[in-house]
Amino acid sequence: MTPIKRFCLFFLFVLLPFTGWSNSLDTLQLKDGTLLVGEIKRMERGVLVMEVEFSEKNLEISFSKIIDLSSDFPFLIALENGQYFEAEIDQINADSISIQIIQPTKRQQNKLGIQIGDIIHTSRADVIQFFRIRGNSKGRFDGEIGLGFNMAKANNLRQFSLQNALSYNGSRFLALQYFNGIRSVQSETQPIKRYEASLVGLYYLPKEWFVLGWVSFLSNTQQLLDLRTGYKLGFGKYIFHTQKATWMVTGGLNLNREKFREISTVQSSTEGVISSQLQIKDFSIFDINASLNFYDSFTEANRIRSDFRLDIRYDFLNDFYLKLGTAINYDNQPTEGGTNTDYIIQSTIGWIF
Repeated sequence: MTPIKRFCLFFLFVLLPFTGWSNSLDTLQLKDGTLLVGEIKRMERGVLVMEVEFSEKNLEISFSKIIDLSSDFPFLIALENGQYFEAEIDQINADSISIQIIQPTKRQQNKLGIQIGDIIHTSRADVIQFFRIRGNSKGRFDGEIGLGFNMAKANNLRQFSLQNALSYNGSRFLALQYFNGIRSVQSETQPIKRYEASLVGLYYLPKEWFVLGWVSFLSNTQQLLDLRTGYKLGFGKYIFHTQKATWMVTGGLNLNREKFREISTVQSSTEGVISSQLQIKDFSIFDINASLNFYDSFTEANRIRSDFRLDIRYDFLNDFYLKLGTAINYDNQPTEGGTNTDYIIQSTIGWIF
């Protein structure tokens, strides 16, 4: 067999199988000389997450330890001054980073004079986060879905729960969707139901400020609540956004509409709302998320409400997790026959996509 034929066979059987995906792999070089090849998922709070073949769990690497980054895909890059760019990472130096713009917004073109292909130099410390995008809308979505099921022989108990979250990262905004439903069925008793959902739109402003629009839905058996719908609008700010924790606070107005069981009319009220959300990621495999919403009614005398939620998520495989969570809803003026507090403790197993 001639050398040319041997080379052709080598290419077909050894190299060719890799040509379909090699261009889609990302490469990192660390300060100690380590070279990592895989898929960059995101960088936030100073930690870059990368999926690699040799580990069941995603690697989490300090962004400060990376001296070179190569990727065929662009990123949605957020800077400390509130600017968001669709760009490729051109070069990383000791204290700075250069990005090449691939899709400037109309505002960036008209107000800042930024055009396709421009190179922007900034401090590495100014890069708050970036997410990998694939040039289409599908590449901007992140989400998770979790399921829970309990059963017992006593009273033929069956309890089901479904939880999901979906987010879309735009150039200047973030859209979020959340749903959590629980249904418990027992013999000779009425079903117990609790459903919670929300749609959130967040528009970024400079200096880590943002405008927030939020629609929420809640229905639960304990408080005789058929449906509570809230329409919220306000401003918010990230108090801190670090490698280990993120804390954001918002304030605004809420238009509250409620329909209680055995009451035909829909009750409406206007409330002031203050919200706080804290995310802690002190360990490589744990996420802790806590949120608190406090409502003070302007149209119903002395009425206050609050919604609290705490979730602890354990990532045990690349895209799979276990989650333990609790939610508490309080109303100091419940409807007749209802209680002022409803709470759940919930465990789910889920998948991140």
